[in-house]
Amino acid sequence: MNGKDVYFTYNGLNRPAMVRGVPLMLLLSCGFLATFSGFIGVYFLGVFGLVFPLLIGSFLFMVKVVCENDPNALRVLKLSLSGMLLKLKHGDLITGFDSGGYDQ
Repeated sequence: MNGKDVYFTYNGLNRPAMVRGVPLMLLLSCGFLATFSGFIGVYFLGVFGLVFPLLIGSFLFMVKVVCENDPNALRVLKLSLSGMLLKLKHGDLITGFDSGGYDQ
């Protein structure tokens, strides 16, 4: 093969399982929460008890829009948020946080 090594890649292993554009585990947990809160809310509040499941549905729609082009977009958002929290925790507002530390 002209001196080149050819390796097969499995690009599908990098992608999370998606159902209609929403990651599967997030959909399952939000679906369970929406169903449970819907039953409890309707029992105690009547029709107004459907507000929380509607909020969860709108959250899932926003997740679908975010993950439309990149299935790993939630992972990128999680890493960005944890980086911002580290910067706030260590009071470093100008430069980045280095986990290696330094000796004096």
